[in-house]
Amino acid sequence: MDKLPYDNLYKFLTVLGILQAVSCSIGVNFVTTTHHALLRENIDKVIDIEEKGGGLSDVHIQAIHNLLETDTGNVEITLIILILLVFFGITMSVVGFILWHNRVQTLKDNLLKLEVQKKKLEHEKSLKMFDNESEDENEKL
Repeated sequence: MDKLPYDNLYKFLTVLGILQAVSCSIGVNFVTTTHHALLRENIDKVIDIEEKGGGLSDVHIQAIHNLLETDTGNVEITLIILILLVFFGITMSVVGFILWHNRVQTLKDNLLKLEVQKKKLEHEKSLKMFDNESEDENEKL
């Protein structure tokens, strides 16, 4: 039984890795941008309350502080996971490209070189036959 064609599998692995790296990079950008916007919004709300003279009790300040720490921790975990997925995607695409190049494309290149050599030999052979025929015709004349 012939070997299965892995050409498309390697290309799929490469493209999937690139897509994963790009989409997770966009995710990292989205998470950080959203997190910073939410932090700024919450800080602005606290400043507005303080400016209006509403004053925040120590309990409220501690609750806000705890929420911000929890939110920041969740964002950090999300960012770590997304960054790991970016590196995994890059690794997957590099491995897919190397496998495709070494196992598939090298063989195709070698086959193409052999076909070119074969055509050159056939061309030289036909030229020799033509030369021989023309010599025979010249001798007859």
